[in-house]
This record gives sequence, C-alpha cells and structure tokens, in this order.
Amino acid sequence: MSEELLASVVTAISNVGFPIFLSIYLLNKMETKIDAMITAIQELTVAIRTNQPF
Repeated sequence: MSEELLASVVTAISNVGFPIFLSIYLLNKMETKIDAMITAIQELTVAIRTNQPF
C-alpha cells in the first residue's frame, strides 16, 4: 500500500468512524461476488432454456 493511500484510509477512518468505514469496505468487497453470482444465474438460465447441460 502506498503511503498516500494509507494516509487517506487513516483520514477516512478518523473522519467517519470505524463502523462506517468497515461497512463501506465490506459492501465494496461483496459487490464483486454479487456480480459473479448474477453472471452465473444468467448463464444457468440460458442453459435451462436451451435444455443443455451446464
């Protein structure tokens, strides 16, 4: 982590508080997993419609 990024993270924690910062971090991390689940569901829907094994 660069010093500039670390400084901005520390500033964010001190400004908005740890719980809010943690919530934002976890929501951001979960977003990529939700996107992957959406893609998998869409692929599964196509496979079911075409009656092909997935």
